[in-house]
Amino acid sequence: MALAAAFALGGCSGYSPGNSVPAFDAAPTPSSHASASTAPEDTPAPGSFDEFSGPAGSQPDPAHWVQQTGGGGWGNHELQTYAATNGVLDGKGHLAITATMGPGGTAPYTSARVTTHGKASFGYGTVSARIKFPDGGSLLPSFWMLGSDVDTVGWPQCGEIDVVEAPIDTHRTTHYVHGPEVGSPTANVQAGEVVMHEQPMSSAFHVYSVTRSPGHVVISVDGRVATDLTPESAPSNLQWVFDGPFDIVLSMAIGGSTPAPTASSATSATMLVDWVRYAPAS
Repeated sequence: MALAAAFALGGCSGYSPGNSVPAFDAAPTPSSHASASTAPEDTPAPGSFDEFSGPAGSQPDPAHWVQQTGGGGWGNHELQTYAATNGVLDGKGHLAITATMGPGGTAPYTSARVTTHGKASFGYGTVSARIKFPDGGSLLPSFWMLGSDVDTVGWPQCGEIDVVEAPIDTHRTTHYVHGPEVGSPTANVQAGEVVMHEQPMSSAFHVYSVTRSPGHVVISVDGRVATDLTPESAPSNLQWVFDGPFDIVLSMAIGGSTPAPTASSATSATMLVDWVRYAPAS
């Protein structure tokens, strides 16, 4: 089954006042708890998964990442064809995922999608990424996770955690989980929040994290809680499938769940990933 991070707007909210991330959140310096309008100044820390060091144009570490390539809509009627050449290191310590299209928003449409599936999966603890998103009315840049059993149980039974999606305009980010409906394993149920930002998230790097413990998923932005879910607080028809191993996906889609490109669309936009880190639960 083709899989993609679904985009659907729910009720908007700001950060949960007074909430903090659980103690084993991956926050190497206090600056990761800054407001979403500031850029965290983070340095490499123990537990780092990938700092994306390497020469410009090289592929991300094949010990960690797999390029998922091809077209076909990816479950959301998306326009892009994913190509390995669109997801490469920039030589400055970043993974650069670049979406391109023809003049006037026309085809061809290309982008990249990389995953740890088959290379590394992640259990309880915190997975974080420091990312600078582009703006673009037809773009869906995303940092998300899929249950590692996706090949055997399918989606949405495997579970999906959208740590962050930044569709259309980065003054708004979405933070959802997706899982099967109780009694109907092929039906998708989502839960989570939309967060509004005073400054566009495209103006600087920000740290996006998911912290998981048994029966608990917390998604945070720069150390501040965006979505906090347990089986009790989630919709009653959502089957809880978020306690197993999950894989990381970094991608940028074009069109489909977001509006199609127009004559004013930029012909190129890049999502920069500074690092990905994992802090296992103690």
